[in-house]
Amino acid sequence: ASEKVKKQKGKESASTTESLKEGQKLSRKESKKERERERKESEKDKEGDDLSREGSEKTLSKGKSKKKKQPSTSDETHCIIDGEGPGVPWSLVFRPEVTEQQKETMDKLAAWFNASEYKKNPHLVSFCSEQTFHRYTRARNADFDKAKEMLTQTLDWLATKKHWEIDISLMEVELRSGKIYMAMENDKYNRPVVMLDSAVQNTKPGKGQIDGLVFLLNTAISSMTDNVEKYVIFMNLSRFKLSNSPPMSQAKETLAMLQTHLPERVGAIVLYQSPWIFETLLTAVKPFVDPMTFNKIYFCNGDESEGSKNDIKMRNLMGPKWKELTNAGKTPVNGCGPGYEHQKYFPMILRHHINNLKRNKILTDEKKIALEKLHDTVRSGQLPDAPPGYLLSQYDPNSVKKKGWFW
Repeated sequence: ASEKVKKQKGKESASTTESLKEGQKLSRKESKKERERERKESEKDKEGDDLSREGSEKTLSKGKSKKKKQPSTSDETHCIIDGEGPGVPWSLVFRPEVTEQQKETMDKLAAWFNASEYKKNPHLVSFCSEQTFHRYTRARNADFDKAKEMLTQTLDWLATKKHWEIDISLMEVELRSGKIYMAMENDKYNRPVVMLDSAVQNTKPGKGQIDGLVFLLNTAISSMTDNVEKYVIFMNLSRFKLSNSPPMSQAKETLAMLQTHLPERVGAIVLYQSPWIFETLLTAVKPFVDPMTFNKIYFCNGDESEGSKNDIKMRNLMGPKWKELTNAGKTPVNGCGPGYEHQKYFPMILRHHINNLKRNKILTDEKKIALEKLHDTVRSGQLPDAPPGYLLSQYDPNSVKKKGWFW
């Protein structure tokens, strides 16, 4: 019996040993599989890290290339024409899209205007378009009360001045010397370019000069196309003197008109070859100038030869033909501004005015005949008689006996 017990225990011991050995083998196999699985997962993680790193490097490289890339016409902030950069902000050329906040203010302005006494004046109704409400809204950051106050000032000003009743024959006299005129072509952004030159002032300070400027700016506005709503003002100051500068009161009135009654219209103001005395006067009137308007002033003093800093600045601002557009650098002839020919420029300006009257359906047959006659007369080189005492003596053919004067 004891021997049977011993044999049984020996068999159990052997089976236990074999079980342990098989368990160890299985354990080793499982651990090997586990290590193999861990190795594969480790390799996958490594590949993921490499891909992530590669993606990060690509993203960084893209970011760097974006910084180096010049803005194009698709950019929200700059307008590039013919691939020439850096361009000017879109806001200085085109009418921007209406935001929800602006639309709300515009609707309020329209409702207020339609319920006001101004609605009875057809000229004011024509003035208060959706674009007008948009400009006044933007000028006052969509604040309804401020925009309403600004628009009210303009409507009162228009109702008082009645610029739609301007005598065009007097405007012809105001523009004879080329002290204010519009370029034959627009700049490269399709903006009208308005020239000012006080050195050839031909009339006495007063209402006529303000009316002349208003007439020309409104003509420039009426000529705008393709969603453009800004013009460029080019002031030729190469022969500026205190003796031919307008009075300070008139300068203030002009500034108020540009800022309050023609908001969001100025794309740029170029001060060409301004002397130190003008810059002193500019400093004096700076407190009366809106900061946004003042930031649109560009100086062009000194060297303007091709490739110079001034030339590059003006090319970017107006285009490669900036000198041809503005007659910059030309010599005055026959008492007129540099490069100005009245029989060429005024008929073009008058044609824009006639087309605007047609567009607004306020051109009567009688007025059309008178304007066409004036157009043909000036184009032929003849000049109508100016009202007595309207012209300054040196520009009045009845008081000047010199030959070769421009009329």
